[in-house]
Amino acid sequence: MKTALKTFGPNLVGRDFAIGDLHGAMKSFQNLCRELHIDPTKDRVFSASDLVDRGDNSLECLRLMREDFFHNVLANHEQMMIEAFHGGIMGRYWLQNGGWWGAEALQ
Repeated sequence: MKTALKTFGPNLVGRDFAIGDLHGAMKSFQNLCRELHIDPTKDRVFSASDLVDRGDNSLECLRLMREDFFHNVLANHEQMMIEAFHGGIMGRYWLQNGGWWGAEALQ
């Protein structure tokens, strides 16, 4: 089992950025990275999460979790998504809170 706690030492080669909810706004995130000249080989981005729902590119935002420079926190929209697929009370609220993209992706 993975630990729920992950710690990071100081970034001695680059910069650290903290951002809020992306909610599927991948183009906005890409624009931000370009404007801030984020270098994924040196810089780190920490997201307060809600990567998915409401925006047009939730799946692309989820793919950020594969990137070594990007670190996110599991939040309520991800929890709703997980519970929609695996059972759980929060899953029933996913579609009405922006999870329509997930239902479309399954078709």
